[in-house]
Amino acid sequence: MSEVGKMVRHLEAVLIPLKREINIHQHMEYAHTVINSNSLINRDQQWRWKIHNAFAGSKVLTVHGWCEEPAVQLDNDKKLYLKPTCIGTKSEALYSFKNVTSKVLCYDWHWQHADSEFIEVCSKSGRVLANELQCNRIVFSPTVVGKKTFLLNLFIWPAECPRTKDITICYEIKVVGYGTIGELAVDPVYTNFGEVIVGCTALKDILLYNPKNCDIHFKLLLKQTMDGIDLPFEKCTAIQLSDQELVMAAKSKQILTVVVVPPAHGTFQFTISYKLILNEDAIQDPSALEYKHLCHLLMTGVYPLVTITDIQGRQSARGIRKRRLWNSFSIDCFNSYLHSDPSYRELNYSAEHQKTTDKFPKFDTEAVVDFDFAAAAIGSPSSDFTIKFQNDGIIPAEWDFLFPDDLTMELEPWADTGPANEEEFCLQKILEENIFTVNPKKSVVLPGESTDVTLSYNHTHLGTYRLPVLFKMKHGREILVSK
Repeated sequence: MSEVGKMVRHLEAVLIPLKREINIHQHMEYAHTVINSNSLINRDQQWRWKIHNAFAGSKVLTVHGWCEEPAVQLDNDKKLYLKPTCIGTKSEALYSFKNVTSKVLCYDWHWQHADSEFIEVCSKSGRVLANELQCNRIVFSPTVVGKKTFLLNLFIWPAECPRTKDITICYEIKVVGYGTIGELAVDPVYTNFGEVIVGCTALKDILLYNPKNCDIHFKLLLKQTMDGIDLPFEKCTAIQLSDQELVMAAKSKQILTVVVVPPAHGTFQFTISYKLILNEDAIQDPSALEYKHLCHLLMTGVYPLVTITDIQGRQSARGIRKRRLWNSFSIDCFNSYLHSDPSYRELNYSAEHQKTTDKFPKFDTEAVVDFDFAAAAIGSPSSDFTIKFQNDGIIPAEWDFLFPDDLTMELEPWADTGPANEEEFCLQKILEENIFTVNPKKSVVLPGESTDVTLSYNHTHLGTYRLPVLFKMKHGREILVSK
């Protein structure tokens, strides 16, 4: 190789990289005037080098350079349609764009200051790697009813360069939202639970549905009236709802279970209202914050209602006049107890469910009556008394005559408390000898019907005998009958 050839190669090694940097820098300035469909711009340039200014020793050097223009691919043709949103609430949607270059880009969202009350972008600015898909949350917060249109500007520029006007590209995205007022409906609007026994539960399902095309967040308010007297919310113990704060999607339905437990005898009316949970500071219409009537419920708390309407004596008691029998068995007092409301203890701590380990139970019952079976000679036929019970209520009546041994627990021999005293021995004798009997001990009478109960005293032993028997009306009174 000649001396000139060696010098040319040396110059190529030194000058070509320098020239490539120069051409690329020139091209970067040129890139703002040349638009290419794939954001790539190519440029070739030839230089002729002369050695000692001699044309014969000159050599042509070709320098090739390229660069990319910042570019992204926008989703949905630069448009975003937000779902209808209840005023005072927020809805979100995702909008994405893709970096279609091989360089890291920076981005920044901008919109009009007047729209900041309604629209927000998260995250507002950041970086997008080469060929990365970036998703941003668009938050819409309407305050008035109607359609709103926003223009969002997306600015991008190369991350390796400071942001300047010459190298920043702007895209415009159209965002459309609609503000509306939520609403809640119910089916049925009127529900009657009918007659419910005091202390018992009844439940019904109510269908809630959202007729609007926006999601709603709401809470329910209960109002209770008992026989025309309004009760505050904290005393609405007669009704329970499966949910009191709900979120329902647009055009959706949901079952609301209503459970009622009448705490007393009487007529109960309930109204259920709803209130939308909104951002009160952002609401311009005060009516949107008010409670709105939803449905009406009715329930009647009842007790079993039984009345003794007649009493007759048979066998040894055949000749006793009815007036005397009426007084001897305290029928008026017994009926007054049957027609009165049971106490809380009688409903929740019934003696029939609290058996004792004592040989004979001790009764703690407020209602007590005496049944006088009169007297007769030993060996006489039994004194039988037939009492007619009439169900005057609107629900079936069920009762039991509970003898002392029906309320005691049978103990193992090792747990026996010892021999019985004189009173316990006497009661045990009455039960074993069947001196007093009741037939039937258990009865169920439908509304409007009646049944007879026969009480007998066998004159087989000398002396006066007393046996405490508990008359227990299911869901009603406890009356201690002392025979």
